[in-house]
Amino acid sequence: MKVRLTTVFTLIVMLMGMVAFVPAAAAQDGTAQVRVVHASPDAPAVDVYVDGSAVLTNVSFFAASGYLEVPAGERRIQVAPAGTSADQAVIDATVNLNAGQAYTVAATGLLENIGATVFEDNLSPAAAGEARVDVVHLSPDAPAVDVKLADGTILIENLAFGEGATIDVPAGTYDLIVTPTGAADVVIDLSGTTLEAGILYTVFATNVVANITPQLTAVTIGNAEAAQEEPTAEPTAEPTAEPTAEPTPEPTEAPAAPAGDPAQVSVVHASPNAPAVDVYVNGDAVLTNVPFFTASDYLTLPAGDYRIQVTPAGASPDDAVIDVETTLNAGVAYTVVAAGLLENIEAIIFIDDLSPAAAGEARVDVVHLSPDAPAVDVKLADGTILIENLAFGEGATIDVPAGTYDLIVTPTGAADVVIDLSGTTLEAGVLYTVFATDVVANITAQLSTTTIGTQGPAPAPTAAPDVPAALPVTSTGSTAPLGLIVLGAALLIGAGVLVLNLRRRTS
Repeated sequence: MKVRLTTVFTLIVMLMGMVAFVPAAAAQDGTAQVRVVHASPDAPAVDVYVDGSAVLTNVSFFAASGYLEVPAGERRIQVAPAGTSADQAVIDATVNLNAGQAYTVAATGLLENIGATVFEDNLSPAAAGEARVDVVHLSPDAPAVDVKLADGTILIENLAFGEGATIDVPAGTYDLIVTPTGAADVVIDLSGTTLEAGILYTVFATNVVANITPQLTAVTIGNAEAAQEEPTAEPTAEPTAEPTAEPTPEPTEAPAAPAGDPAQVSVVHASPNAPAVDVYVNGDAVLTNVPFFTASDYLTLPAGDYRIQVTPAGASPDDAVIDVETTLNAGVAYTVVAAGLLENIEAIIFIDDLSPAAAGEARVDVVHLSPDAPAVDVKLADGTILIENLAFGEGATIDVPAGTYDLIVTPTGAADVVIDLSGTTLEAGVLYTVFATDVVANITAQLSTTTIGTQGPAPAPTAAPDVPAALPVTSTGSTAPLGLIVLGAALLIGAGVLVLNLRRRTS
C-alpha cells in the first residue's frame, strides 16, 4: 500500500532522474558504477548518449544522477543540445570504465570550451566512525580554492578548476569555508555542516564565480568492519598536500543515530511555477538552488524525527514556504514531493514498496503531480484500463510481466490521449516511478528507475502469456532506451497483464 502523508521530507542530494544506461558489448567482464553531472553554467539543456543510445534527455544545469551500474569496458559518451541528435554532440569522448570502479562524468566549463571531465570515486567503506567528503571544483572562472575550518585550518589546499580532492574525517558537525587559495575572503560558507559516519558527501562548487554555489550529494558507503580505537592523526586528502592539523568537530561527538534500520528517501521538486529552492533539515542547508523538475535517487538516512523547511533559493529558514516536522520510520522508503502551484504549494510524502518483484516482473509507480489536470486513466492502446481515476496528489502501483507495451493516458472516462507511451519497455526487477508533472497545457512525463530485484528465478516462457486478450505487444526483446525520455518512457507504464497488484496511494 502506498500512503500519502501531508508532511514533507526533503534531504540532501541530487536531483534529477536516474540515468538508464543501455548495455553494450563490454570489453571486459564485470560492471562499473557511473553518475553523470551537467555542470556547464551557460550551456542549454542537453541529451546524453551512451554507445549511440539516448539515455538521458533534456537535462538542465545543475543536475546529476545517482550511481548506476554499467558494463565495464570502453564506452562512447556524447552530449548534445536537447532535442538534437548525437551527430550534433558538443562532447564526444570515449571513456574506459574498469570493473569494480566508480566514476563521475561531468560536462564542465563554459559552452565555448565545454568538455567532459571524468573523476574516479572511492566508494569503499570508510573507517569506523568516519565520513568521506569529496570536493570538486567545477566553477570555470573561479581561481584555485582552499577548503578550511572556520578557524583557518586548511583541509584541502589549492584545488583548481576541474580538480577534486577527498578527505575522510570523524563524523560530527563542522564549520567549513571555501576561500581563494591563500586568501581570507569566504566564497562559500558551509557553517554547521553535519557529516554522518559511513556516508560519502560530494560537494560540487558550480556556476561562474559571481554566482558560485555548492551542490551536494550523499551516498551510503558503510564503515569498515574493524572499528578504530583511535582516530587517525590526520585526514587523508587528494591532492597530497595534507592539512596541518586534525579537524575538530563541533560538537566533538556526532549525535547518536536512532536505533533500528535506516529509512530511504527520494526527493522531488514538482511545483511548476515555484522558483528554485533551498532545503533545510534541522536548521542546516542541505540542498541549494534546486529547480523544477528535479528528483533524487533514494538516500539511506537514520530513522528519526526531522524538521524540514523549504525556502526560495537564497532565503533563510525564516522565509520558508514549507515548514513541517516528520518522522522517518526504520526500514521504510519514502518519496517526498513539493507539489502544487506556488500559491498552494504543499509537501506530500509517499511510502514506496522496494521489496523484490515476483520473478519476471517489473514494478511501476505512477504519480499524478499536474496541479490543474483532471483525474486520469492509464490504459493499453486498445482501451483496457490499468489504473483508473488517478487524481492530482495520488499515485498507484502495478506489478506486471517484463515486456514492451503500448500505453496511453487519458482524462478519466474520455478518449483524448494526453500522453502517448507506445513501445514502452519494462525490465524485470526494476521499479519505474513515473511522474506526470507541470500544468495541463504542458503536461510532461518524468521517469526514475530503481533496481529492486525479483523473488527467485524468472519463470519459463509460455506460448500464450497470461495478458489481456488485446494486449498490443510490440517488438518483444527490444533494447530501445527507456531512459529519462521525457514524454517517452515515462508516465506509466507497466501495463499489462495482471493488474493483480494494483495499490492506490490514499490521502
